[in-house]
Amino acid sequence: MKKVFMYVCLALLAVSLTFVFVACNNNADTEAKEAVETQSWQVASPDGSIKVDIGMDSDSNLYCSVAKGGVAVLAKSPLGLQVRDDDFGLLTFEKKAQRRVQGSYSNITGKHAQVDYDAMELQLTFESYKYVLDVFVRAYDDGYALRYKLDAIDGKFDQAKIESELTSFALPSSSLVWRQSYAPDGGIVVIDPLKNENIDTFSYENGSYNYVPASGIDSGSQIVFPVLYSPDGDVYSLLTESELVGSGFYGSMLQATRDDDQLKLQTVPMAGGSIEDDGYVSLPFTSPWRVGITGDLATVTESELVEKVYDDAEYWKPDNYDELSAEEQEIYDYEWVDPGVTCWSWIVYRAKDQKNYAIHTAYLDKCAEMGWKYLLLDGSWESDYNISDQLADSNSKGNLQQDGITTDGVPANWDAFVRYANQKGIKLIVWGDAIRSFANADYNVMCNTLDKWKAMGASGIKLDFWNGEREMDDGHQMPTHRGEDSKNMEWYETVYQECAKRQLIVNCHGCNKPTGERRVYPNVVNREAIYGAEKSAVSARDVVNELFTRNVIGPSDFTPLVKPMQHRFTTGFMIALPFLFEGMTTVGDTLTNLRYEPIQDLYKAIPTARDDTKFLCGALDEYYCQAVRCGDSWFVAGVNSGLDATSVCKVKFDFSFLGEGNWSGWLYKDGAMGADQKNEIDKTAVQYASSDSFNIDLGQNSGFVIYLTKN
Repeated sequence: MKKVFMYVCLALLAVSLTFVFVACNNNADTEAKEAVETQSWQVASPDGSIKVDIGMDSDSNLYCSVAKGGVAVLAKSPLGLQVRDDDFGLLTFEKKAQRRVQGSYSNITGKHAQVDYDAMELQLTFESYKYVLDVFVRAYDDGYALRYKLDAIDGKFDQAKIESELTSFALPSSSLVWRQSYAPDGGIVVIDPLKNENIDTFSYENGSYNYVPASGIDSGSQIVFPVLYSPDGDVYSLLTESELVGSGFYGSMLQATRDDDQLKLQTVPMAGGSIEDDGYVSLPFTSPWRVGITGDLATVTESELVEKVYDDAEYWKPDNYDELSAEEQEIYDYEWVDPGVTCWSWIVYRAKDQKNYAIHTAYLDKCAEMGWKYLLLDGSWESDYNISDQLADSNSKGNLQQDGITTDGVPANWDAFVRYANQKGIKLIVWGDAIRSFANADYNVMCNTLDKWKAMGASGIKLDFWNGEREMDDGHQMPTHRGEDSKNMEWYETVYQECAKRQLIVNCHGCNKPTGERRVYPNVVNREAIYGAEKSAVSARDVVNELFTRNVIGPSDFTPLVKPMQHRFTTGFMIALPFLFEGMTTVGDTLTNLRYEPIQDLYKAIPTARDDTKFLCGALDEYYCQAVRCGDSWFVAGVNSGLDATSVCKVKFDFSFLGEGNWSGWLYKDGAMGADQKNEIDKTAVQYASSDSFNIDLGQNSGFVIYLTKN
């Protein structure tokens, strides 16, 4: 009986040990599985305030999340690429590398003359069946950036087809969003003559940045870069892309999806291009950066992260640079890029008037008087220039009389006009169609045309209609590429390079958003892609929101006036804009308004090469105020939208940015209504020190400027 009992006990013990062994093995398997499912890595900004977490699950899905000072900025967001012939379903992690990216560079144009950059970079290397995929993630004190590098294993092939990009931005559900929605150009119907069908084109200058809660963004909604959002009302993040030019890739926008009420904005090809099956890339391929400028409003608006990701990039040089003479090599120091205010008559005297020497000569004289550097001749400037004494279109005759423009003393021909401009020290910028002027983007035609314009005396070009919204001159052909398809982005770079060779500055209109290209092509001094003064419907609220969004990522050719053409602004609002929008300011108005006495000294001092920029105060949809330093002068400007005609915005800030010493100058603000039913400007002498503060009540659609120099 004792033996039976002993055998039973041994049997039970064996079962127990087996159970324990199996349980231990199951636990080990679970832990191993969890280890696979939770492969994760983290990179933090140098100051530790921004943390980016990257992970890969057991199905080889990559994702990331971002936090700023403990505030969730991005929820779990997909990463990666979908490549034809390899779905990355068996992606394996190979290695990681981490480094600090530090340095500084000087700006010819921009928010700051000197820019320091500092980031921690994490590089994760994965392998699939055919490809090596590197994921680069950077954390800066003012945001984060990520991109991919794709190459074939063992270099077996040199091209790949990217079917889609998985990069998405999962916004916290409480987020407040300011975005420009994608929509084909309103009011512009473009018909392909060969296909007899409407063509979708898109222009950034036809839309505004409007507020919507994240919960109000429907699945399928399309949003263009940049987009600004706030998860908690204190931390903000502005999403955009950088280093697009030269990447061989197409420009992108965002498309909304919803999964269990989680809003995700996925990076997708920018609509409005010509290439139906875009996405073929040469290997190795490095994608554009996906950038999230993150912090408070001051951090976001002052940031140059879109350009800092270029690190210590050198200015572009041709491949045969070493074979050039010393004089030819000096071209690529870009010291000939000379920032300055541009004067522009087109907003008053339209296309038919751009043929007229009398108008251009009068504006050129005003440029010389103001110390401005450039005169812009816009669309149709080349037509019929042999008719030097032809007055403008009848619609402009009232302005001609008011402006005192006559044909007396007008140069007799183009050569004489150029000689007159040279005598006055004024450089000329001429308009062209980025595609049609060059015979559907023909390289040889483009080179010959640029040579001709340069020989005629041009120092720069304003190139329009990159979006391809017009058919070719023969009426039987649409541009073979347009918008932000990869071929058109290639064309941008080709034009920049050929203009650099000829020492021509470039102002792009009808174009894509800036993506940091002036870090390599500093001759690209200005850019539209903004809902500006050309548009009669633009409102004060639109402008305020553009200062928080579009103006953050690069030069913005808003083309402000002196006296507003619509009753949507006051004169005080309009004269503040040259000191708020960054870029080479293009001023347009009647000569009568450009001669307006109270603003003469102020407009003579408009800064284009800025040493410093400080955000002072503001709120989206409501008001914006900043200070800009140029040499020994500070300019403080502010604008208010106003919810209604009776609302007053109480703007308050201190002058701590002035540093030591006392400063004196002038305050320009809206006064009483003038005879032309536009606000007159009150100009008042002021003195301030760094210990002082400033208060002003701004009415609806109004603004102010303070111009200070050190005593």
